[in-house]
Amino acid sequence: MWPLEAKVLRTDGAVAPYINDLKNEFLTCRYAPFSSEGAMIGYLFSGDPHNVFRHLEAKVPCQLFHHPAFPGRDHKYSEHIRYVPAGKSHPPHFRCHHLILRMRRE
Repeated sequence: MWPLEAKVLRTDGAVAPYINDLKNEFLTCRYAPFSSEGAMIGYLFSGDPHNVFRHLEAKVPCQLFHHPAFPGRDHKYSEHIRYVPAGKSHPPHFRCHHLILRMRRE
């Protein structure tokens, strides 16, 4: 199983719900407690994926890395140490993949 969570991003600066799910769900082991990797998908309706990535780095905060297997895709990943609840043996290291999908309005 590879856990995914998706959020609609109306603009490239409207990243608060995306960040909240990363911090409050994945990094607290509420989502994907037994997984060491997962993904956040952003459905971007207006703006540039690179701006989304800049906002994520500043507001999480974290460092985003290009995924070498997908050089032409708006796909990066970040490495995190999670808060593991007392008495649980969940993996403390978590890699989050960030995939931003541009949505066209036709």
